[in-house]
Amino acid sequence: MLKNLMLIITILTYSSFASASFIASNKDRIDPKLPTHVLVAGAPDELGELFIYSLLTRAKIYLEKSPSEQIIIIGRNEDKQYIRDAGFKIITSKFGLLKSDTIKLGIANIKYLNSMDIYAHSNPITGALLDIGTITFQILNEKDDLWDEVKNKTDQSSFIFIHGCNAGIKFAPLLAKKLRIAVFAALTSTDFQFIYKNNLWSSENKNEGLKKSDKNTLNYSTAKSCGIYCTRMKPDNNSYKGHWGDWSAGGYPTYKLFCGNNNNENCELGALEAIFSFPSIYKYKDIKLNLENFNNQLIEIMCPNESSTENREECRSNLLQLTNSNQTSNYSPFQGKTLNCDRGECKAHFNCSAMKAAFKPWLCELVSETDELSTTFTDEYQYFISIYKKNFTEKNLNP
Repeated sequence: MLKNLMLIITILTYSSFASASFIASNKDRIDPKLPTHVLVAGAPDELGELFIYSLLTRAKIYLEKSPSEQIIIIGRNEDKQYIRDAGFKIITSKFGLLKSDTIKLGIANIKYLNSMDIYAHSNPITGALLDIGTITFQILNEKDDLWDEVKNKTDQSSFIFIHGCNAGIKFAPLLAKKLRIAVFAALTSTDFQFIYKNNLWSSENKNEGLKKSDKNTLNYSTAKSCGIYCTRMKPDNNSYKGHWGDWSAGGYPTYKLFCGNNNNENCELGALEAIFSFPSIYKYKDIKLNLENFNNQLIEIMCPNESSTENREECRSNLLQLTNSNQTSNYSPFQGKTLNCDRGECKAHFNCSAMKAAFKPWLCELVSETDELSTTFTDEYQYFISIYKKNFTEKNLNP
């Protein structure tokens, strides 16, 4: 009996360290004085290398913006080789499972945090999944004391970007209220997109307009801002329905911005920086140059990247009509009901008891708290245009 017990303890102990995590950087060592972008890749499950590819795409854009800035990448040891191949240096990998304490250690000595990108599976109950142990899951959500550390290192141009599914119902709004900076998250499932020969970002199985010879062919030459891999995550253009139940009550066609409230000026510069650095066919510095370039980038992010030229142009046309207008519009390209949200939160909640979450999560559901037609999509577009004009055009600042 004792022998069997010792064997079990040995297995559990070994298993908890078999999965290890690392901290990497573009620098030989972490410099406390440098402005820093932190990127975290959680357990991918069946997704293989796609989280880390998406992470590296964003990291390369940050380096294009300013090669002197510091990148800190925090992930699981399974992804170390991808990091090395991309030219980053492993600072340390003497950790067990990837957890919030690993992130805290990675940022402990830096003075200023530009941004934090989180590539991980997420859900509206527990938050983002960092790692999977033998008997435990390592998660990150708005309650974690990591954010107390983060709050002391951010300012009005900082932002948080949660790239996984469904983090916009609870995680992102509450985090924005705590940090008082820009936080972006999805209100439905997210998928991976790549650039094809027709210069269109699209999910692998959704670009029906491509010729067979173009399938799975990344266009590096015309998408240099993507870095090496040209992979990004973007919300699906339909309501979530899956492991966590039926979300037909509402969704949103792109990442939603949360600021903590509707009057938080500390959110403006961070929100713009997040837009400037989102992977697209446009270059970071060109996007900041003038309103036309910024508008092209904004439409690229907000409109669904569908193979139908007609659908894409319809979305673009509807937004362009509002560029210099205060008109209210309930237009949305979302294939389903668009949620009513402001920059504080959405008028919706996730209905899921502890019993359902544990044993029958597919019976959970998203509940909309209003039947009003949504103007959220166009309100958000007009907000981005207005803060660009305010911070660059009207003040005649040199971006």
